[in-house]
Amino acid sequence: MPEHKWAPPEHPDVTLDEPYGLGPEHIEGPGERLATPRPVYVWIRYQHAGLLRLKGFAIAHTPVAALVQVTWQGRLQQVWCWRAAVKNRTLKDRSRRR
Repeated sequence: MPEHKWAPPEHPDVTLDEPYGLGPEHIEGPGERLATPRPVYVWIRYQHAGLLRLKGFAIAHTPVAALVQVTWQGRLQQVWCWRAAVKNRTLKDRSRRR
C-alpha cells in the first residue's frame, strides 16, 4: 500500500488592502483613550479599494484626529483619521426578541 504524506495546500498569501491614515505629524499628541469604544461611521481611503464608508469603533482621539478600529477583508485594522471623517452612529437594540 503506498504511503501518503499530508502537505498543506499551496495558496498564495492574499495581499491586504492597507488604509491610508494620518501620520504622527498630523495627530497632535498621543491621543486620549476612550473608556468605552464609541460606534462610528468613518470614511477611509484604501490603496486599491478607494474611499469607503465603514462601520467601526473610535477608541482614542485628539483635538483633530480619531483612532478608529474597522474590520476590512476579515481583519481588524486601526487607523488614525481626521475627526471630520468620523460620525457617531447608534447601535441597534438587540435585547428585543423577534
